[in-house]
Order: sequence, then structure tokens, then C-alpha cells
Amino acid sequence: MDNHTSSSSPTSCFLFENTNGSIYPSDLSLTMIEDTSSPSSLNSSTNTNGSLSPSSSHQSLGISSSNQMSFPCCVFRCRPNSHPFQERCIPLNEQVKVGRAVARLKALPNNAIFDCKVLSRQHAKLWYENGKFLLQDTKSSNGTFVNNQRLGKCNEESLPFEIYSGDIIQFGVDVTENNRKTTHNCIIIEVKLYHSDGNEALPRSPIDRSLGQIKDVDINTQTLYQLAQYLQEAMHREQMLEQKLEYLQGVIRDTQQASNEGWQAIIDEDRLLARINALEDQIRIYHTKHPNEDAPTQEIVQLKQTHCKFENESKEKLEKAILERADAISRSKSLECSLQMAQDELKRFEEQNEQHKQEIQQLVQSLDEQRSLLAEFELKFRESQTRCTDLENERQRIQTEFENYYQRTHHLEELQQPSPTSNNSDQINQNGLNNIETHGRFHVQSSLKGIQKIFAVRFHSSEIIN
Repeated sequence: MDNHTSSSSPTSCFLFENTNGSIYPSDLSLTMIEDTSSPSSLNSSTNTNGSLSPSSSHQSLGISSSNQMSFPCCVFRCRPNSHPFQERCIPLNEQVKVGRAVARLKALPNNAIFDCKVLSRQHAKLWYENGKFLLQDTKSSNGTFVNNQRLGKCNEESLPFEIYSGDIIQFGVDVTENNRKTTHNCIIIEVKLYHSDGNEALPRSPIDRSLGQIKDVDINTQTLYQLAQYLQEAMHREQMLEQKLEYLQGVIRDTQQASNEGWQAIIDEDRLLARINALEDQIRIYHTKHPNEDAPTQEIVQLKQTHCKFENESKEKLEKAILERADAISRSKSLECSLQMAQDELKRFEEQNEQHKQEIQQLVQSLDEQRSLLAEFELKFRESQTRCTDLENERQRIQTEFENYYQRTHHLEELQQPSPTSNNSDQINQNGLNNIETHGRFHVQSSLKGIQKIFAVRFHSSEIIN
């Protein structure tokens, strides 16, 4: 639709349906009812962006009807990166189907049908219910997006989604054909929504927009991994298809070349036969003119025989060459298949080689760590050996002292006399000897326990080293 001037006063926009229920530009009648309570209702100006508003489009039609009903409406404005279309003003008296134009359903200024290849026939539907404008994706192939947020999954019907005035709606995605030269853009619109009283609907709050962006960013890692796997498989299949296509193109070229050579051989043979027939006619004429001359006849017979022989030899050589060519083609095909298999096997071996290299690096790192641990254990083992030697010397010293103490104690016991006056001194000496013996035994036992611990540590270290 072209740009028109529109009244800037707050007016009420009513869309009216024809008696037969059809909605076309010639069947619509629109009535403008000005709001007398507003002082600016008498002023008129051009819309700021030059686009067609519902009030201006309704005023420009100016058609009356006997059966008048008011409806809410929506205005579709084309975005710069969208498939081009004219601005639409669509009444929402019932559910509006969004889809691709077909033979019986054309794109009009008051419907949501677009002449765009990326849309499905039943792409989405839009309706007005309980003061809300609702949009639903109806199992479309390329999806429906509201503010870059997709409604539902592929080939699945989505839940009704509330839209607001000023939202950016995208129907489908950009599609590039196989030749990668032609790109079909999707439909991207900025929607303006108007209630049945002519007032524009409220825009979406910034909180809803931020939540939608956060929801778009929150992508599952497993989904990303699956997409990466799908892309890798698709690229592999594409490479295989390209290889097969190149192979088929080569076969077609070879077949075409063989066909051309065969046709050329047939043409040459026909020319040769025509020339032979012409020569035979000349010989026949000459024979009729000179019936008594046998020498030319015999020569002609020899020439015929030679020709037949040459023709047979040529046919045999040609058949042999054709068979050899077919054999060579089959061998080249088998060699190409084996080459492809060898290349695939080489790729697989290269991948395994990379994996083995990584495993060897890990093993080398672990070996270095084990060597460092072994060096630490050897250092600790040497320290434990030194300590064990010191403890062994200490034990021998204590054992010697204990033997000396024991000899002295035994000598004192022999020198004891059974006199009553020396009972106290004997008891004191006996207590001293007991204390000395206990002290010596304690030192020996503690030394033995330390030695046992050292031997246990040494044994444990030797096991670790082994």
C-alpha cells in the first residue's frame, strides 16, 4: 500500500464486513468516529514515518455498508532485511491465516498471505481474544519468531503466544538454494496492533524483552553437541555427495565421448559404403560399355575381396578397442573405489595416530610424575637408613650401659652382708638397682620400638619403589 496522510486526532477505527462474509478491499466499509472529548480532534497532519495507519486507510476507503460491525485490526510493516511486500492493514474479526500464496489464495492488502517461498501454506494464525492479540505457529517448516524467540519446535504446533504493538515478527528463515547463488529472504514485519475502539495496543514491557533474550541465551550444552554432530554428519554427507556427483559427471562425459565416437564411426562407415556403392555403379556402367574386358573385372573382384577383408579386420579391431575401453573404464572405476577406501582408511589411521600421540604424551607425563615420586621416596629411604643406623648405635650404647649397670648391681648384691644395721642401706641400694634396671629396660624397649618402626618404613618404601 502507498503512503497516505492520516489524521493525528484520536479516532475510533471500525472495520465492517460485507453481508456475504467476504473480506476484500471492495467489500470493506470503514467509518471514522471522531472523539469529541479530545480538543485535538479537529487537527490533521501527516504521520511522522509516512506509513499507513488504520485510521488513514479506513478514511481513504470511505465505503458504506448496511451490515456494520467493529473489529480490532493489525498493521504489518516491512522491515529492511525482509522479503519485500506492501504495508498491510488486516482486520481481526476472525482467525487470520498466515501462509504462502497459492493459485486460489493470492496476496492482498487486507490478508496475511505473502508471495514468499520460505513460508508454509498453513504457516501460522493470528486472532484477537479477550483483549489480547494471540499468535500461534501451525506446524510450519521454517518456524515463527517473535523478537528472535521461536514459537515451538519444527513441524510441531506451538502454544498461543501473546504479541504486543511494536513487536518484530519473523515468518520463516532465509533459505539458499543448492547452487548457492539465489537466496530467498523470510518475512520480517513490525506489527502495530489496534483495538476495536481505534486505540493502539500497549507495547511490550522491557522486562519481558530481557526475559526473552535470557531464554534465547540459555541453550543446553547437549543440544549444542547434538547440533555439532548433525552439522559434521551433514558436511560429511555433502562431501560424499559431491564426490559421487563428480564421479557421475566423469562417467557421463566418458559415455558422451564414446557415443560421439560411435556415431562418428557409424557416419564414416555409411560414407564408405556410399562410396563403395558409387564405385560399384561406375564399374557396372563400365562393364556394360566394355563387356569383353575381364581384367578390370578380376581386379574389381580382388578389390572387393580386399575391401571385405579390410572391413572385417576394421570391425574386429573396433570391437576389440571397444572391449578394451570398457575394461579400462571398469578398472578405473574399481581403482577409484579402492583409492577412496584407502583415503578413508588413511584418515582413520591419522585420527588413531593423533589419539595415540595424545595417550603417549599423557603416559610420559605420568612417568615423569612417578619418577619424581620415586626420587622423593629414595631420599626419604636414605634418611630413614641414616636414622636407623643412628638408632642402632644408640641401642648398642644403651645395651652396653645396661650390661654395665647389671654387672655393678650383681657385684653389689654379692658384697651385701646379712647384718641388721645394713638393711636400710641394702634396701636403698636395691631400690636404686631396680630403678636403674627399669630405666635401662625402658630405654631398650623404646629403642626397639623405634627400630621396628624404621624397619616398617623401610619395608613400605621398598614396596613402593618396586
